[in-house]
Amino acid sequence: LISLLLVTSTSMITNDYYDARNGVDAVQIEGPDKNSPTQNQYDHYHPLAQGLIPFSITKTFDSYLYAILLLSSALVPGVISRLFIIGGAIITYLYTVHLKPKTWIKNASCAALVSMS
Repeated sequence: LISLLLVTSTSMITNDYYDARNGVDAVQIEGPDKNSPTQNQYDHYHPLAQGLIPFSITKTFDSYLYAILLLSSALVPGVISRLFIIGGAIITYLYTVHLKPKTWIKNASCAALVSMS
């Protein structure tokens, strides 16, 4: 169970890191009027995009989580289960870093992740 939580956590942190670094989660400036076209459409909290958490700290923390994931996967019973956990972590990382901008490959990697669940 811990390994599955770590796969999910590392993928979310990695996704947020690369989205903020590449400007996908850029913070929009709100207009003075709520009906203004410059109004921020997404009122989500993005501490990385806002600069509240430095990229270096996020990357270091994510690296530690990946190390804990690798260690915890050794405790999972069964070789196939371990391979699915490691495979899921690799696919989520590759998806976020390399495959997300490529539509068809992105869809195939998402299908692979769902099938591994």
